Parts: sequence; C-alpha cells; structure tokens
Amino acid sequence: MTKDCHIKIFLFAIFLLLLLPGCRQPEFASTGRQDDILVDGKPEDWQRVSTYHLEEPPLGIALCNDQEFLYLRLTTHDLQLQQQIRRGGLTIWLDPSGKKEKSFGISFPLAQNAPPSGDGRPEQGTEPQMSKNSRDKRPQQNNDRFELLVGEKILGDFSVFKNRFAISLALGTQQAGLIYELKIPLSANKLFLQAIPPSATLGIGLETKQTQMSAGPSERAQQSGGEERGGRGGMSGGPGGMKKSGGSEQSSLKFWFKTHLAAGTLHKGPGHD
Repeated sequence: MTKDCHIKIFLFAIFLLLLLPGCRQPEFASTGRQDDILVDGKPEDWQRVSTYHLEEPPLGIALCNDQEFLYLRLTTHDLQLQQQIRRGGLTIWLDPSGKKEKSFGISFPLAQNAPPSGDGRPEQGTEPQMSKNSRDKRPQQNNDRFELLVGEKILGDFSVFKNRFAISLALGTQQAGLIYELKIPLSANKLFLQAIPPSATLGIGLETKQTQMSAGPSERAQQSGGEERGGRGGMSGGPGGMKKSGGSEQSSLKFWFKTHLAAGTLHKGPGHD
C-alpha cells in the first residue's frame, strides 16, 4: 500500500470521527420530583426542575420523575414553532429501549380541523359527548383530547381530563411563550408490557406534521427582491431539528433525545390521580 493510500485512509477515519457527534442522540437527565406538579400548562410547579435550553430546535426541555410517573415540559418562544404545534399538532414518541423506535406516541394538541380518530365516546366520568358535527368543527377545542398511537396505528382519541391510561396533558402560555406539559405513568399498563424501572433510559421523539405556514416579512421581502434575513431561532436542515423547505415555508419538527430516569422516591400529592 502506498503512502498516499495511508494518508487517504487516515483522513477518511478523521472525517468519520467528526461525523459521530452529530449522529449521537442528545441526552437530558430527568431529576427526581421534589414538588407536586399539577398538569395545567402553568410554570409555577417547575421552579426546582432544571430546563435544557436548545437553539435548534428552539425549545426548552424539562424532565422529572418519581417511581410512578414521568413529567415532561416543553417551552418555546419561537413564534413559527408555536404556530406549527398549534396548527399541525405535536406527537411525543416514547421508546422504552432508549432508541428511536416509535413504540407508542401521544398526539397533542390535535391538528386544527382534524376530526377525532375514534368513535368519540368519552371515558366514564369525563365531559359529555359532543355531536359528531360539533367535534368536526372544533379548531378551538383541540386541547381537550389526545390521540394514542401504538407504532404508526392510531388506537383512538381520549379525554385529557380523565382516561384509563392515567395520562395528563395541558397547553398554556406565558409571556408570549408556549408551555406543553405531559404526565405519563411508568407502571405496567396497557401501554407498557412491563413497568419502566427507575434509572432506566427512555428514547423520546418530538414530531410535528408539515403544514402550510403564513409568509412572514422576510419571505415577502425576498419575493420582492429584498434581502433575506435570519430570524431568532433560525431553522436549518440539520439532523434532529426543524426542517424547512423554501417557497411557501412548510416546516416540521423531528427531534429525538434520550432521558435517564432518576431513582425517584415515591412522592404522592396533588400531582397524582
């Protein structure tokens, strides 16, 4: 083998090593729950939980758990991402193996103008049943129900107020920012074949649908020959972030990360059903 071949192999190996960090799945630790958390879309209960602030995607991620539940809070002040979540909905994927398998997902909020996927019958003890026509014309009511997916199959839609899976969800706003809260059980149930133990590693994916977005000032300026300017929380086509195509400004979020659960102590309070 010639000297030139050795040099090329060496440079190629360095190139592969440089690519590895970008392919690695980000990891955010879940802390043990210290305070009661009421899933209501408000920030007060999260004062003692650390938030990981990301530039791409423009999100804040906070996680905590005890022996019974995992709590997830997402925050964003990025107006385009807020619009994407509210219009197209958001699906949280969970993989108990700690990888990127879409084992099961929770879609909330539901996409505007999207009819429920199930038969529309409420769980026992929840809000009265709406007529099909009223449910189909409820873009302002997409915060009342969520869809549960097993793999890519939709199991049905359920009330966020009370359901047999003990899942709680809420959306809120504060200072022009969007707050998303999720509480999901870690015990064995119809979602998990076996309980997820403390100190386990979960894979969590965030996904929005690609939706037509309204053109902003920079896009209108670009169309009229003006200079394109990068805004706050600029979007890129890099791995694991917001993906954007030109022209009509269609965008979607596809982001996976790992979380290592804390060996939380059993803490019961108003945050538990």
